[in-house]
Amino acid sequence: MSYFTLQHVKKYMIKQSPQEDLRVNQTSFSWEGRINEISNQGVTQSFMSDGDFNRIKISFLNPKQISDQNYILEIQDKNKNALRRIEFSSNNITSSKMHTFKIKKINVECKQRYYLKIYPKQEYTQNIGVNSALYSLYNQYKEAPDYYPEGQLYHKENMLKNNDLTFLVLNECTDSTFSPYVFFSIWGALIIIEIKISIYFSKNIIGDRRKK
Repeated sequence: MSYFTLQHVKKYMIKQSPQEDLRVNQTSFSWEGRINEISNQGVTQSFMSDGDFNRIKISFLNPKQISDQNYILEIQDKNKNALRRIEFSSNNITSSKMHTFKIKKINVECKQRYYLKIYPKQEYTQNIGVNSALYSLYNQYKEAPDYYPEGQLYHKENMLKNNDLTFLVLNECTDSTFSPYVFFSIWGALIIIEIKISIYFSKNIIGDRRKK
């Protein structure tokens, strides 16, 4: 009888790699535009998601003189009820680099509207900024490209026309693929071990019984 089954080697024959799937109808992604300072009332972007998501990536501008400030990032439903709330510090923000927020997965049954809101935990004289796509010189747009169809940017509670925050809504998961090379390598090694064990038992255990 074999001492090993497929269950013993199953975890070794699966190759895993992280995958990130974009969950919004974002047509392009450009850093050309304007930096909107996050006001005390906050900055809000509505967007439509057509799939589950568990990651938000966004770029901030954090002047060197700003430190020890605390902010709140909220994911809200269509009625602006908070679904997820994350507190973060300006100390952890690197200017003009994407910052990833890991959130508990939000399940989207069908295409739904959500709101991303960022606001300071308390009132500050100066706040960090967030990038918005106002225009793109490279593509010679006369108006700002619509990064989030059916989405709107709200700054200081006022809606800004032809303007979107440049951020990503993603679903990160682990993609598992069958690795026959690893499987057969380990399976072959196990067979060799089994043969050696059988030979050992045959020579020592069975041999000793025959001598008796």
